[in-house]
Amino acid sequence: MDIIIKSAAKPETHNSPCLVLPVFASKTLSKVAQIIDKATQHALSQLVKRGDINGELGQTLLIPALTGIKAQRVLLLGCGKQEPLSEANYRSLLKSLLQQLNNAQLEQCSVFFDQISVVE
Repeated sequence: MDIIIKSAAKPETHNSPCLVLPVFASKTLSKVAQIIDKATQHALSQLVKRGDINGELGQTLLIPALTGIKAQRVLLLGCGKQEPLSEANYRSLLKSLLQQLNNAQLEQCSVFFDQISVVE
């Protein structure tokens, strides 16, 4: 697997097979997820309010074809409490992400880990 790191100034115009966006345990969207939510006329927050995802560590929700963004899909990734993750929890988070990408047969994605940090 190749990993390429780039900066994306406007995530809503980022053309990608899949955007990966954090959701926290308090059912809170990350800052980038809030930008995408606004661009999609609050599609993400409606899914969170409905209970489709609650932000539990490792929980995932793959959403196909949202109007208002260029990405083909959005993967919401539960990141647990909105605090720095332990190394073990970070590894668990990445494992969940990679499993979901593999299950969806996605070879490329754009991961927006804003507000995610790991305790040293």
